[in-house]
Amino acid sequence: MTQKMPQASPSVPVTRNPPQVGQGATLVYPEDRYPYIIIGVSPSGHRITLQEVQAKAVAPADTHNGFPVFDHVYSEAELAQAELLKRTVTATRRRDGSYYVGGSKMEIGQARYYRDYSS
Repeated sequence: MTQKMPQASPSVPVTRNPPQVGQGATLVYPEDRYPYIIIGVSPSGHRITLQEVQAKAVAPADTHNGFPVFDHVYSEAELAQAELLKRTVTATRRRDGSYYVGGSKMEIGQARYYRDYSS
């Protein structure tokens, strides 16, 4: 008789990189992206506290129907010197390992500002 080995659930990653304080994150809306920085992580990693980063003044990356499209990815050095806004949010981890603030996904690992004024 052969014994079955337990299988990892396909919806839960086997290895997970826990979020780190000071790491960038992006709040994702259907059309826009807003930069955040992690300022707190619960001991279990289930909840993270983030603070909004003041969008950097950059030239439009493109235009869409005559409207400007801004797109900027923050480097670690830029995040370390970025001006923070008062807005803080708490994101919670779902079963699949992703983080959400309400119904909006929070992508961990990169702070990005993307704004398309045509929509």
